[in-house]
Amino acid sequence: MSAPFTPGSASQPTTEVELTLSCRQLTGKDVLSKSDPMCVTYIRPFGENRWVEYHRTEVISNSHDPDFAAKMHLAYRFEEQQPLRFEIYDVDSSSPNLQEHDFLGAVSCNLGQIIGSGKVKLPLTQKSGRGDHGMNLGYLFVTAEELAALKDEVVFKFSGHKLDKKDIF
Repeated sequence: MSAPFTPGSASQPTTEVELTLSCRQLTGKDVLSKSDPMCVTYIRPFGENRWVEYHRTEVISNSHDPDFAAKMHLAYRFEEQQPLRFEIYDVDSSSPNLQEHDFLGAVSCNLGQIIGSGKVKLPLTQKSGRGDHGMNLGYLFVTAEELAALKDEVVFKFSGHKLDKKDIF
């Protein structure tokens, strides 16, 4: 899913990036089993003060250390702040309604912070931004890779047969 077009941004330098997500040391909410985590990513469109859901990973069953297979593609705009918010949920049913699942932790950062490091380790907090009374809620690891559309190499082979001679000499 691409970000919506922002008027006046046509000449901004951009590149397409792919983000890979994983978590470590998630706290468990289930009593008899491990969590079934899913990560929901939100973006804040330029000039707006609201979060918009952008991407959901698959659910990883029975894991406190999930490596999500679903990759996320974003347009990285070099001269623009691009806030991201990641929320981790323990999925308890097939409902898409997040309020029906257990919240495990959240973290916010800028896309530029991830791009600048290549890989970041972000501590998860409660939705309010504060830790759970000093309790470690786990970590989100985000890895960024540039998707250069021009990395492919194409070799053309041309030949001619029975062409008209157009030389003057």
